[in-house]
Amino acid sequence: GSAKNIKVRWGRHKQDLINNKHHSVLLQRHVNKYGIDDLQFSILENCNTDNLLIREQYYIDLLKPNFNICKIAGSCLGITKSEEFKKK
Repeated sequence: GSAKNIKVRWGRHKQDLINNKHHSVLLQRHVNKYGIDDLQFSILENCNTDNLLIREQYYIDLLKPNFNICKIAGSCLGITKSEEFKKK
């Protein structure tokens, strides 16, 4: 993903995963089964904030990450969300 403040973004992901409240069911299941330490967090590229979504899309297309359910950077159009997710 793309973030203006990586430290805050990763911290929020970790906290949600540890508390079993992450929005990504796939990622949460992985952490529940293998633990948080099984994940690797890496900065792929530092860039200007004006280019965040362009560069995120580049890496989504290149790497085809398993945990990204949204295939278009900055948009989850076309992704069906459960009623539970909608209530959150």
